Amino acid sequence: MPDWESTLPHFWQIKGLPDVSETSERIYVFEIGHLDYIPPEGKQEIYLHIPEISARDAEGRPQYPEQEIWINKTFATQHIYAKDVWWSHWQFASNGDAMAFERYLQKIGASYSNGCPCEGEK
Repeated sequence: MPDWESTLPHFWQIKGLPDVSETSERIYVFEIGHLDYIPPEGKQEIYLHIPEISARDAEGRPQYPEQEIWINKTFATQHIYAKDVWWSHWQFASNGDAMAFERYLQKIGASYSNGCPCEGEK
């Protein structure tokens, strides 16, 4: 499991979402880390970000709405506390909550990546 000594984000990916059978062939990416554009870098809370639709009129909306629904359900059932702060962004209540979500991702078979996995290869 990655550590939080670095301010670099953690990237996780999983093929399909548990208990959502129609998602079994899609790769989902989760980025967990500090937001670099909120000063001071690395000193703020930890956020979860998922890929967004890149079209101008859809900016910020999740690329896969089912991923957003799954995240909200997972937070509720796993007692992980995070606030939905903007389309495709959540702020964890504590570092412990971020770590709990990472442990859950690992438990369900997600893989960790040091760098951003290519979101174009679905």
